[in-house]
Amino acid sequence: GHSTEGKSGAAECEPCAAGQFAGDKGSASCSSCAAGTSTNNKTAATACSACAAGQSTNNQTGAADCSVCGAGSITAEEGMAVCTLCEAGSSTENTAGATSCTLCSPGSHAPNNGSASCEGCAGGSFSDKNGTVTCTLCSKGSFSIANATMCNLCAPGTFSENDGSAECTLCEAGYSTEGVR
Repeated sequence: GHSTEGKSGAAECEPCAAGQFAGDKGSASCSSCAAGTSTNNKTAATACSACAAGQSTNNQTGAADCSVCGAGSITAEEGMAVCTLCEAGSSTENTAGATSCTLCSPGSHAPNNGSASCEGCAGGSFSDKNGTVTCTLCSKGSFSIANATMCNLCAPGTFSENDGSAECTLCEAGYSTEGVR
């Protein structure tokens, strides 16, 4: 963990800085840790350690320490140089340092890569499966509340004339839905 930093006639050896190591006795210089490894903020290191799963060095060599992956990104195994974004339809459920992405549950979606959390479907739309990227609009004659896993048909005497309705409208006096589909 010490070197003469390339000097001949050195009176002493200097400790390698954090992020650098000297693995052998008699080292004339220190070497930088590879991307995905660090010295865990220690000086005078004889080796670098792999970053834990959920951490990386952001593709940096000579890192003194590993950084936790932000919410929406992961490393599934140790020694990874960069964190990977969760795919659309999944998230890290607002967790930093995650080692896996979780598919959005029915009634929610994640429209973009790198989502920290899944969003509930808005009223008038639904998602009936895991891993939804975009919620589906309810069709005319049906409606849904927020976070819905299905649309409901409008009750007799009510209607929705557009796709994506969050509620049905009462028929005016003198009108009915009888015989209408």
